[in-house]
Amino acid sequence: MKKFILILIASIGISFYLSAQSAGDYRSIGNGNWNDATKWVTGNGSNWITATTYPGQNPGTGFVTIANGTEIIITATVPNPVSLL
Repeated sequence: MKKFILILIASIGISFYLSAQSAGDYRSIGNGNWNDATKWVTGNGSNWITATTYPGQNPGTGFVTIANGTEIIITATVPNPVSLL
């Protein structure tokens, strides 16, 4: 039973890792406000690149990941929905 649970957890982790670099995805890179683009990198389909906007600033935001050890505070209304937080 333990082996099955470990395989299941690993499978879920791998699927999150593989889907984390789709175009339109965001990942936090530091502590700060949600609407500060310097606190985010965005996926371009194959790499993480410096973000020029914050998640939800424009339509089409994909997955948003807040990295372990970072704290993002929502201080303003996010104008567009995000796919998954």
